[in-house]
Formats: sequence, structure tokens, C-alpha cells
Amino acid sequence: MKKLIAVLMIAGLSAAGCGNNTAPEWKAKFARASELIAQAKVKYEALRMGDTNMIAEMNKINAEMEKLGGELNTIYQTLPPDQQALYNLTQRELVSNEIWFFTNNFDRYMKQK
Repeated sequence: MKKLIAVLMIAGLSAAGCGNNTAPEWKAKFARASELIAQAKVKYEALRMGDTNMIAEMNKINAEMEKLGGELNTIYQTLPPDQQALYNLTQRELVSNEIWFFTNNFDRYMKQK
């Protein structure tokens, strides 16, 4: 989690320095994704412990993450090439370290039910 926060902070600071007017929006959306991941960790653990009310909560988080992904992709299209490279690194870290884990575990849980 510390690595994820560092990556998000670097992305936000680098984007803020690039002179692109979408930087604050990009920074805010990655920060929101980080918040959602933190929520998903808690809710997934409750789900694993038998609280089936968390299915709806996890579905809400998943829907918001998908929406954020679309919005971030739109922002990506407006970034200069050097910032696209940083964005790609940030996205890869976020997806591989956090979202992938929860998506796969939640999907696996839903398929078992």
C-alpha cells in the first residue's frame, strides 16, 4: 500500500508540473481510486467472513472504478507523450498491485455462489 501511495503521489506531482490543465483532475481521480481500493479491502474481508451485504457494496465500488477508468482514459488522450509514459507506469502499478487482486478475488467469490 505504501508503494501504491508513493506512485500516486509521484504521478500527481509530476502531472501538476507538466503544465497540462487536466493535472488536478488526473491527480484527484487517482486519489479517489486509492480511496476505493482501501474501502474494497475492508469490504472484501467482511464478505469473506460471511457478510453477504458486502456484495452490493463491492459492486458499487467496482462500478465506480470502471467509471474512473473511463474518465482517466479520456484524460490520458490529452497528455503529452512524456506524461503518458508516467501515467502508464502509475496505472500499471495501481492495476497490478491492487485492483487486479480484488477484482479477481471478488469475481472468484461471485462465481462460487
